[in-house]
Amino acid sequence: MRSCQNIHELAQLAYHKLDTLSPRDFAAFWSTAPKILHKMSKQSDPELEEKLSSILGCTLENINSFNSINISRTAWGIAKIINKLTESKRRYHRNDPRQILHYLLVGHNGEHKEFIFNCIETSSLPIIDDFDSQSLSNLIYAFGLVKYAPTFDDGRSLFDTLATAATHKLRSFNGQDFSNMLLAYASVGAKNPRLFEETGNLIVQQNELGAFRPQALANIVWAYAKVGESHLELFKKIGDHIVVLDLHNCRFIPQDLSIIVWAYATIGESHPILFKKLGDPRGF
Repeated sequence: MRSCQNIHELAQLAYHKLDTLSPRDFAAFWSTAPKILHKMSKQSDPELEEKLSSILGCTLENINSFNSINISRTAWGIAKIINKLTESKRRYHRNDPRQILHYLLVGHNGEHKEFIFNCIETSSLPIIDDFDSQSLSNLIYAFGLVKYAPTFDDGRSLFDTLATAATHKLRSFNGQDFSNMLLAYASVGAKNPRLFEETGNLIVQQNELGAFRPQALANIVWAYAKVGESHLELFKKIGDHIVVLDLHNCRFIPQDLSIIVWAYATIGESHPILFKKLGDPRGF
């Protein structure tokens, strides 16, 4: 499926093999789709909606048989598509694959989105201990991206359950895993002090933060500030890391740096050397 150039080709390939697609194939379809969503075919396909609807239907009918990796990849792909389509706020021609996918995955008032992610939730929770760190982080990120955060009858939320699973696997998280997970909690406004404290402690214990991408560092401090969780040692560790960097040659972009400044100011964490460096034009 990676060789497909647009949604038309991808849907055509999957639809004609629908009876033989494996869980891995369904996951590949949904994880490939957002990457080629913007690429248009020169040929129209009047049956595209039927094909995409059938693929989605078969995905949801079979998702209880998916393993953790395939559930995670499917959730991530669908969430990415929904996020791209809802963020743009554009309306496309009714035969445009983006308009078709918007209706199939979101619905008029978000009803399709809730149904889809309820299916993903009910297939994930019984096997949540089987998820490795990356799959779990991506699953949490997907729920956060579409802002699906239901509360159960016992008063616990989905994000409470996911936090319990995540705390047992935090030591195997990498920088992007931490970033994706925390970003999701902040996006839905889910507070979990234990998760944020233990995550911060583990990041502080890292020898150095060179393996953390600039955007990941920005997302991490933004998430702490957004949910109002302070962690003095974490903010000091990240600030100390940034002040020794050559910002001319590193991969930080102005948006990352502005997010970092906002986060420190919002949470009330002082790092005078960091603020001096970022406030000096020569620092860039």
